[in-house]
Amino acid sequence: MRDLEVLLLLAAVFAPFALWMPPWVSGAFLALLGFRAALAWTGRSLPARPWRILLALAGLGAVIAAWGSPLGLNAGTALFLLMIAVKSLEQTTQRDREVTVLLCCFLLLAGTLFSRSLPLFLYDIALLGAILFVLQRLQKHSLSPASALARTGKLLLQALPLAIMLFVLFPRIGSGLISLSPSSETAYTGLSDTLSPGDVANLVPSEEVAFRVKFQKLPQIEDGFYWRSRVLTRYDGSRWRPAMGPSAPPAPVEARGEITDYSVDLEPTGRKYLPALELPLEAPEGAKIRRGFSLRREEEVTSRIQYSLSSAASYRTGTPRPEIRADGLRIRPGANPRTRDLVRRLEQNTSGPRELVAALLERFDEGDYIYTMNPALLPDENPVDHFLFQTREGFCGHYAQALAWAARAAGIPARIVTGYLGGSRNPLGDYWIVRQSDAHAWVEVYFPDAGWVRKDPTQALSPDQIVDRGRGGASAEEGVQGRDGPSGGILGRAARYAGLAWDAANFGWNYYVLGFTQQRQLRLLAKLRLGDSLEKALPRAALLMTFLFLAFMLILVAILLGRKGKAAPLDRIHRRFQNKLRRAGIKPRPEEGPLTLARRIEAERPDLARSGREILDRFAELRYAERGDRGALRDLRKRVRRFSPSAPRRTGSPKSG
Repeated sequence: MRDLEVLLLLAAVFAPFALWMPPWVSGAFLALLGFRAALAWTGRSLPARPWRILLALAGLGAVIAAWGSPLGLNAGTALFLLMIAVKSLEQTTQRDREVTVLLCCFLLLAGTLFSRSLPLFLYDIALLGAILFVLQRLQKHSLSPASALARTGKLLLQALPLAIMLFVLFPRIGSGLISLSPSSETAYTGLSDTLSPGDVANLVPSEEVAFRVKFQKLPQIEDGFYWRSRVLTRYDGSRWRPAMGPSAPPAPVEARGEITDYSVDLEPTGRKYLPALELPLEAPEGAKIRRGFSLRREEEVTSRIQYSLSSAASYRTGTPRPEIRADGLRIRPGANPRTRDLVRRLEQNTSGPRELVAALLERFDEGDYIYTMNPALLPDENPVDHFLFQTREGFCGHYAQALAWAARAAGIPARIVTGYLGGSRNPLGDYWIVRQSDAHAWVEVYFPDAGWVRKDPTQALSPDQIVDRGRGGASAEEGVQGRDGPSGGILGRAARYAGLAWDAANFGWNYYVLGFTQQRQLRLLAKLRLGDSLEKALPRAALLMTFLFLAFMLILVAILLGRKGKAAPLDRIHRRFQNKLRRAGIKPRPEEGPLTLARRIEAERPDLARSGREILDRFAELRYAERGDRGALRDLRKRVRRFSPSAPRRTGSPKSG
């Protein structure tokens, strides 16, 4: 039975690895465990050592054939799993079982290198409890499952203060908890590096989360949250792309009004761009502000990351360099002639760049234009003409392309910015969720007296022009009730609340635990008056951690010594019974067990044999079988209290006169 418990524990510890390991590794591991379970169930003998050696060599060869080397995260983990499965085939002694169970702890640590998600953490806590449970059952066969479970919970609770202390005070190096990048086979979702609206006939919005945002103070922005990601300057007639060549920092920004401080929890994208609320004033660690005020990281975002930013909702950009202005004016000669004619007519009726751009936006409002996620395809030749004068339907990319191209035709530098618009507030966690369905595109035009100014042509559309649009910036109520209100009834709303609660739990886990970086640790240590710099705070934190650890150990030792010095209730009852036996003339011996003492009572004091044996039998059940409870202890105490033997009668020959 103990072998089956260990094998079941191994299968439970392996379960998450089935998501990360190739199918052949999972199949081999489960096949070896199933073979070992069949042997334990039928009572057959285990394979001899030569067979186990061959299995181990076969596993090593398979790993080398698959990865070229047994080294590395995936290869090393696969080899470790196969060797543990082979180890179970020599599991014959108590020591073998205990070693196998302890190896499960290393598998738990290996799993954290693949994922640090909240579900895996909760699962690992349950597995850690299972490991402690099985270890106790192995070391004490008479221990009941209820007693082992109670002791497991007590051990985990006792370790909790020490774990919190180490988490808070142990010096951090770099950012957050350890992680390794996933393999190149990982797939990502997110914005494309280019924009070609004419090639899309059906735009399907995705509800996947792009990132989450926690504001220090919610900003008051009237026209919505515009999350800037990429700036597209080059246009070849059908596709917009970022500028080529070295990307020098843009001109300085003059912030006006309130500065917004916030933290972003970004999902993996496989790209280097970082979304930021317009307009970021500085780049986070490991990133730089590039041309167009976009944030670009040195490395691709292959795992969930967090960064803090400060942005200005109202700003004025500086004068761009001549090459940037030139890039913002390039269009193909002779393309889109009808749009060129439209621009010439508008130039005659307006008095400057601002009025011209306003007239273009007004055309979208007054014209017969439709916002739809299922637009007609545009031809490669003159796509802007076809959109403005024929199809008159499209999504944000179509409108942004038309406005940017028309502004360039009028000699106004323009470029397209892609990112996200809005988001939905999670009222259960006081943070904002931005989804892939919130993806958006808008235009920036350059005015000499104001710098780069955002112009969103879709904001010029009236509500009756919108046939369908993505999820857009849902409000807090829409996040709970859905975009069409609480149509799902009580169950639907309960399901949405449950989804928000689970997302809030995941965000809290990532923000407060995985995102507990060195900077946050230093801020916390500064609040504890341990120093405001790395050189001061970390040595003091290490000293405090050592002091708290010693205090914790001293308290634990004092508790253990107190328990040892203070007799347990069962021992006190037994000592009282022994004192009464001494008064009855029976001196208990240290080497005597309950049964031996009962036989001696029967031989020396037959009148006490029945009551003495009943007391000693119940004492043995409580002491060794561990089947007693408080009721049995009270019953034993009453029996000892009623046990009142008389003193032994003295016998001897009378004195002679």
